[in-house]
Amino acid sequence: MSLIEITMLGGFQITVDGKPVLTQLGQSRKATALVQYLLLQNGRKVPHKELTDALWASESTTNPDMALRAILHRFRNMVEEEGVRALEDCIITNRGSYQWNTALNCDVDVNQVQLLSEELHVETDPGQREMLCANLVELYKGRLLPGSASETWVERRSIQLHSRYQSALYEVLDACKQRGEWERANKLYTRALEMDPFDEQLYLGRILVLQHLGRADDARALVEQGAERGCLSEASRLRASDSLFRQLEQADKHSRADIQAVGAEMDCEMFPQGAYLCSYEVFSGIYQVLRRIEARHGFTSFMALITLIPQEEVSEKELRSAMHTLRRVVCRTLRSCDVVAEYSSTQYLVLLCGSGEGCASKPMERIKTAFYAEDLPGGFLIGYNLHAPEVHRSSPASRRR
Repeated sequence: MSLIEITMLGGFQITVDGKPVLTQLGQSRKATALVQYLLLQNGRKVPHKELTDALWASESTTNPDMALRAILHRFRNMVEEEGVRALEDCIITNRGSYQWNTALNCDVDVNQVQLLSEELHVETDPGQREMLCANLVELYKGRLLPGSASETWVERRSIQLHSRYQSALYEVLDACKQRGEWERANKLYTRALEMDPFDEQLYLGRILVLQHLGRADDARALVEQGAERGCLSEASRLRASDSLFRQLEQADKHSRADIQAVGAEMDCEMFPQGAYLCSYEVFSGIYQVLRRIEARHGFTSFMALITLIPQEEVSEKELRSAMHTLRRVVCRTLRSCDVVAEYSSTQYLVLLCGSGEGCASKPMERIKTAFYAEDLPGGFLIGYNLHAPEVHRSSPASRRR
């Protein structure tokens, strides 16, 4: 079986038995994005809706499913025209989903980095850890898919991978310094600066390594280079000392530990089943943020007000019980990206994130159906109203960072 090797770090390339293939793939941005997106899912079945949302995030298409099939057809034609038999069945189509065929003899650098990261997470032996870190650093050739870096689905994964690379890099560098392997440390710093040419910590680290190697002129030249690029602070330019580097290094370690702790604390409650239930105040804050996202990226959201209507006189206890049931039904029926808050004693506000107008009423109807199936005593009706806020596009000047 032919060996397929796919590079996604530092660039995108597919080779079969060592020879580059599908070089014409770059002529079709959507076909390239389809292949890249599926590869990043590592064999997961990806629903059509998820793919179309990713590939046409800031664009509109009248028939996304048809457009998706056209892109797949174009990709398969490329494979056939080039005669790359090893890739004939690389994309599997299922009912309502696509996936990358993991049965192929295929090595993807992103997946290898992921496996090394998982091994590092449980490995405690210092020697084994250093070897795993060195392998990860060697595999990491640059940022994930630089040609598609502006895509949201690329950017998020890119940050994760780069963070793992940096952690592994500094662990290897620490080991080199402890053993006095300054030449190896210099090579690692040099390569790292090629990928992160504005990282002050990398500049300081390499300057100090050059000083240890007795290369004072090279160290001074590097200080000047960093100053010209504006990535060395005044203190760093004046005194590139061990103590200054250790302060920056220690602060960076604490910062990485802090952000990981914050992420772990917040992630522990992420992705529960159903919609996110919050107070009206939190709902208002989320709504304001989404409105800003709309203005910048054209993100679509709708707001709904669901009203509980008693058919006859009911007690306060019966009303509270019915509202509790409605809340449970709403949260269970909606997606985890939707937001729910109590607005009054008989109403809930709902924020539907990333929904088209036709799709906004469907979840409301599902809520009505599910609520009526509860068969509450006394009988209640459900009414709802949808609100589609105007999208105010931000001007080019306001979008600059």
